[in-house]
Amino acid sequence: MSTSRPLLLGLGGLALLGLTQWVVLPIFDFRDDNASRAERARLRHASLQGLADEYGVLSRTPQAKTGGRSLFGMVNKEAERLALSRRIEALRPAARSGEDGGERIELRMAGLYLQEAVQWLHALESHPGVRVDSLTLRRTAKNLVDMDMSVSLSGGGQ
Repeated sequence: MSTSRPLLLGLGGLALLGLTQWVVLPIFDFRDDNASRAERARLRHASLQGLADEYGVLSRTPQAKTGGRSLFGMVNKEAERLALSRRIEALRPAARSGEDGGERIELRMAGLYLQEAVQWLHALESHPGVRVDSLTLRRTAKNLVDMDMSVSLSGGGQ
């Protein structure tokens, strides 16, 4: 009996060491990893929230050059009004601004019926100061119209 007791204590110690090494320590490491991931996610969320707040402020700020109007805002508003928002494939600032220093954008729309394209052009040019600088129409295989255009807003029109 005397030789089995140290053997059992040794095996118990090894079991306790193995339990600590392969169960307890990984649990603490997992908890620390989760805490650091949660902190990184919190920082990313705060950064995105700051960008969203900045976007909100900028979208409400009137554009000084355009007499308080934004060409992007006007184009988006007209697209929503005519239910054409889903047809806009690209909407970006033009490489160079308009001749009079006004705002200028390039726009691509796809899958329009000809009547929708005409309504769209009429809606844009009915705004004072808005001008379609260039327009390219392409007929698709489904007899629809794809449209590339450059639109500018002069600073003088209100």
